[in-house]
Amino acid sequence: MNYIPTIGFTNFRRFANFPSIELRDITVLVGGNNSGKSTIVKALLLCVDNLRLMRMSDRRRTEGNSILSFSKPLFRFDASELHDVKIKEFARAIHNKPVMDNDSLSVAKTAKMSLPSSMKFEFILSPFKFTFVVSGNRDERSTYGDVDRILIEDLESHVRYTNDYSGNYMSYEILNADADEELSLTKKLVNDFKDAQTRLQKANDEGDLETITEVTSKLDKIKIQISSMLNLDEDKEYEFTEKELETELFNHLLKGRNPYKAIYDELPLSISYNEVNEPVVLNVISNIINFATSKGIAPKDNGNPSDYAIEMEEFSLMEGYRKAIRQDIDVLNQSKRKLSNLLNTLSVEYISAHAANQNSIYNTSDLNDYIAQTVHGFWRERIAPGDVEYEFVREWMQKFEIGIDFKIDALVPGEAYTVSITEESGSVVPLADKGMGSIQMMILLLRIASILYKNKQKDKNGQFDWITSIIVIEEPEQNLHPKMQSYLAELFHYLAKWKDIRMLIETHSEYLIRKSQVIVAEEKFEDDEDLRSSNLFKVYYLPSDDSVPYEMKYRTDGKFSNEFGSGFFDEANNLLFDIL
Repeated sequence: MNYIPTIGFTNFRRFANFPSIELRDITVLVGGNNSGKSTIVKALLLCVDNLRLMRMSDRRRTEGNSILSFSKPLFRFDASELHDVKIKEFARAIHNKPVMDNDSLSVAKTAKMSLPSSMKFEFILSPFKFTFVVSGNRDERSTYGDVDRILIEDLESHVRYTNDYSGNYMSYEILNADADEELSLTKKLVNDFKDAQTRLQKANDEGDLETITEVTSKLDKIKIQISSMLNLDEDKEYEFTEKELETELFNHLLKGRNPYKAIYDELPLSISYNEVNEPVVLNVISNIINFATSKGIAPKDNGNPSDYAIEMEEFSLMEGYRKAIRQDIDVLNQSKRKLSNLLNTLSVEYISAHAANQNSIYNTSDLNDYIAQTVHGFWRERIAPGDVEYEFVREWMQKFEIGIDFKIDALVPGEAYTVSITEESGSVVPLADKGMGSIQMMILLLRIASILYKNKQKDKNGQFDWITSIIVIEEPEQNLHPKMQSYLAELFHYLAKWKDIRMLIETHSEYLIRKSQVIVAEEKFEDDEDLRSSNLFKVYYLPSDDSVPYEMKYRTDGKFSNEFGSGFFDEANNLLFDIL
């Protein structure tokens, strides 16, 4: 099952609290200047970059290089290996207005407001939900923040892994598969125990030896977990009724623990569990696996019976946890494999707003020349006539009235190129001689084609498949007149239906939005439920007054059921009224 990507955050740039939003096939962000559209994009790119690049081997410059010294992972704001987000420093990333202290009471005379020192990012990339809690000193010009906590929720297996680097502990939690909320391990074990007993009784009555063997094995596993939790002798037989079992487990959990959280919490987090050059997010799961599969060291009797008894009780508890978690070792290993696959295949591409130019030769020595770098990237992929990506460019350059064909010539391979356009009349002209809008659009098409080509891979049968990716596009309407701006909606709709990609688009174009409404109306959705499940477009409006962004909800007739803030859809009408 594919889960819809989301992004949400607190205390990041202009937003004290930005609620998680879904990134559907085509997610469009609209709003005034400085309304926070770029903030959403930067949050997503920072999370993806740190997800893939964060290592325990990274250290602050003020620390030693010993891999045995324990420290927090670093969340980088200057990483440019994947995307150049251009935030650079923690002080520029942290929200710059006072917020309510987390520890203060929410009553007027005790409530305190202060500048925040930490931020939180929450995002979903199928099939995982990630949470990063990052802190730092806003008075220092630091390019990174300390990662205080990482939570990784496997949405398919319904488990959550946590590394708390501030408290130096980790946890492994079992979640409720039905309600997506924490489920008491007590209730889960009781339900599993009851179900297994019922199935065993039925199998005995029917003489079903295969089921008897299967269910007996399951009961043995449950008994190991129960014995580990209650510190019982696993070699002895204990007969509990369902009610007695629930009472015993519940009382055990009440001993200083929250009965509504999974029991495997506050496990010791040791640097010895860390693979320092492994991605930190993989390391979060590795820590739990290594804890479960290792053997603890029993405390030595130091002559103080009281201290020794306390240490033995903690040791026994940890050994019980190890035995219990080992029953789920297949789930843990599966989570790690899925996460490793996500890191290897995830593609988030950023097509930034850029200036068009009419240079006749595109020289890659200028790393800031976006057009030259895009042309080089397309040429480097060796995309040729007949390839679906090449034909995609040809089809849509005709739609945008650029020409009917194109050719890239390498004057100096890897360094200098020319691009020529074949017009409908048959004449061939340099791309540089076309208008700014045509140049802008041609570069967008070449960039998208390169991304699609780069992200495809051969499957076992030699056929091509597509890696799931997200393409972020910033202000694609630059230099385009209204008719061509409306065609952008058609282009994005085509891409979403054609390939397994998602697009996140920042725009000021009313025409793009209007055309999306026409496309939605033409889809002729049966009802609101069909619309919610099948509509590829999702539009969010960001007010300029720091209030919470909201979704523009499509109706089946293509209209919106709510309204944009002032200055967008209403501006043309306001000017018309002024004329009248």
